[in-house]
Amino acid sequence: MNWTIQKWKDVLSIVNGKNQKEVVSDDGAYPIIGSGGEIGRATNFLCEAGSTVVGRKGTINNPFFVEERFWNVDTAFGIQPGEKLNPKFLFYFCKCFNFKNLDKSTTIPSLAKTDLLNIEMPVPSLKEQRRIVNKIEELFSELDSAVETLKKTKEQLAVYRQSVLKEAFESITETSILVNLAERIFDGPFGSNLKSIDYINEGIRVVRLENLKEGWFDDSKQSFVSNEKYETIKKHTVYPSDLIMSTFISDSIKVCQMPEYIKFAVNKADCIGIRLKEDVVEKKYVLYYLLSRKAYVDLEHQIHGATRPRVNTTQIKQLEIPICSKKEQKKIVSQIESKFTICENIEKTVNDALIQADAMRQSVLKKAFEGDL
Repeated sequence: MNWTIQKWKDVLSIVNGKNQKEVVSDDGAYPIIGSGGEIGRATNFLCEAGSTVVGRKGTINNPFFVEERFWNVDTAFGIQPGEKLNPKFLFYFCKCFNFKNLDKSTTIPSLAKTDLLNIEMPVPSLKEQRRIVNKIEELFSELDSAVETLKKTKEQLAVYRQSVLKEAFESITETSILVNLAERIFDGPFGSNLKSIDYINEGIRVVRLENLKEGWFDDSKQSFVSNEKYETIKKHTVYPSDLIMSTFISDSIKVCQMPEYIKFAVNKADCIGIRLKEDVVEKKYVLYYLLSRKAYVDLEHQIHGATRPRVNTTQIKQLEIPICSKKEQKKIVSQIESKFTICENIEKTVNDALIQADAMRQSVLKKAFEGDL
C-alpha cells in the first residue's frame, strides 16, 4: 500500500475567518459561513469551492463540505486542499478525525491553527483517493436510504399514535360530558418568572420548557435554584402527581407527567402545572387527551404570537375535555397504553437502528483511512 503520512501544513492551507461587516449583503453571490453553517450572504469570498469548514470555536467537531466559494467568519476555519489532496477525501478525513482531542479550552470548545497544521493524515495517490471517496459515498448512499426508511417509520408511528387517540376519545362521545379543564378537575400552579442569574449548580429543581415533550419528561437539561430563592416562589411548586404543560404550542401540545424520582420542583414561566382531582378523573386519561389532535385543534384558533406561538393559561383552563366514568376512563387508558406499548417497542428498534447507522458511518470512515476499504 503506497501511502504516505503527511502533516496538514504540507498538504493543505487553513484560511482564518474574518468579520463579515464589510462584505455582508442580502444579494451577495457567496454564502457567509459560521461553524454551524450559512448565516448570510457576502459580496466577496475567502475560501475556494470544495473546502471543508471546521469550527474554530463552539461547534468544533462537526466539519462540513462547501461546494462553492464562501466567506468564513472568525469562528470557523476554511480547510483548503492542496494539489496532493482530493477535496472530498480531505472532508471525509475531517469527519473521521476527533477534533475534541485538540481542544485545550476550559469553557467554550476552541481550536488553534498551529495544532491543526500539525495533524497527520494518510495520503495515497489521487487515483486511490478518488476510489476511496467513491466507495465511501456508495456505502453512505445505502445507509442514507436505510435511514430515510427508518425516519418514515417513526413518522408513521406518530400518525398511528394519533389514530389510536382519535379512536379512543371518539368512542365515548355518547357516554361523556364536556367539562372545562378548570371546572371540577383542575387546580395547579403557574410558572414563576425566573431569570438565568437565578440558576445555580444544585439545589431545588426547576421545570423548564426544554424538559417538556409530547408525553415524556426530558431530563437531559437540569436547572436549580437555591433554597432561599425557592422560599420566595414555592407557590409554583409541582409534584410527581402533577401534569405539566407548555403554554408555547407550535404543531402539537407539549405535556407530560412529573417524574416520580423528582420529589418536587418549581415551574418556570410558560409551564403550567395541572393538578387533577383524582376522585373525578384519571391523570393519564387527561394526559392522553391533551396529546390528541382534538385538544390541539380546540386550542389552535387561540394561538397567538408569530415567533413564539402560544396560548395563555386562561385559554388552557377553558379547554373542554370529555369526561366519562372513572371505570371507562381506566379502560380507555388501558387500551391506549396496550397499543402504545407496541409502538414503543417498534420505535426502540428503529432508534437502535439509527444509532447503529451512525456507528456504521464511523466504521466505514475508519476502514477507509486505515486502507481497508
